[in-house]
Amino acid sequence: MVQNDKPDYIFSEYSEFLEFLPLHFELAEEEEYIKNLIETFNINYHYDKFESAFFNLHILYMIAIYSYILKLKNNDLEDFYMSLISLDKSEVKKYQDKFKNKKINLFDFSMFKEKNVFSFFESLGFSKQDLKSISESVEKRNVYAHPRGRIIVKTSNELNDLIQKNIYSLEKIHLEMKSKVCNLFIEFIDKNFDDFEDEINEVESLNQKIKQEQDKEQINLLKYDLDKTIQLIKEKIRDFFIQENYLNKRDVNECLQINFDEHSAITRFEDKKKLFERFKEIFKEE
Repeated sequence: MVQNDKPDYIFSEYSEFLEFLPLHFELAEEEEYIKNLIETFNINYHYDKFESAFFNLHILYMIAIYSYILKLKNNDLEDFYMSLISLDKSEVKKYQDKFKNKKINLFDFSMFKEKNVFSFFESLGFSKQDLKSISESVEKRNVYAHPRGRIIVKTSNELNDLIQKNIYSLEKIHLEMKSKVCNLFIEFIDKNFDDFEDEINEVESLNQKIKQEQDKEQINLLKYDLDKTIQLIKEKIRDFFIQENYLNKRDVNECLQINFDEHSAITRFEDKKKLFERFKEIFKEE
């Protein structure tokens, strides 16, 4: 419970910041790690430990940054490798040695120096000044992480300013990344429709049967089967697209806004559009 003498807008800003964190993680221990960081922020804030709350905030910010880098890699491997070249040679070799034959996990990006990972956003057209701005949190963290005999984040207003700066940076990255996220989703539907086709056809069949059925008990049974089938579609999209690309709430919202008719050139367009419409129905309430 937040103390009465603390402004509620802090938690409004913080909630907005959390929208940039991935919705799902690969491992249960990763989910637990994120939950612990969020809870620790709340505790530190509650007890006026604003500098410690900032430290929790910074780690969460870097996780959001890593998630956008991973989406960048999944969307355009060539751009990703061009960005990798901009790192120093020791960083590149470190990457090549570790990931030559291995799938990349979001947390693997922690192997790079924090300041260096922002270079990946050069491929989005970010200037040196932009990169300096979005990496400012790292400089602040470096001050915090060393003994210096003074507190640098003393008030809730100072903490709120840092949250707002992180939101501004993430919004800037998201704006440049949203078309790439949408491309990932169109590609996912195009390449993976066969894995959903049985469920899509089953949903249509069950809906038709429900409309025609008169017996209430039979209708309930059909609805139960329908819910199970829809849940299976949801789990597949969650596991093989949302989690695979570490999408956040805003990424999913971008995908919901896609005009699928603009992609009518893809094969079996009408069938694949049914999967897209099902995605919209399932995730619009998320």
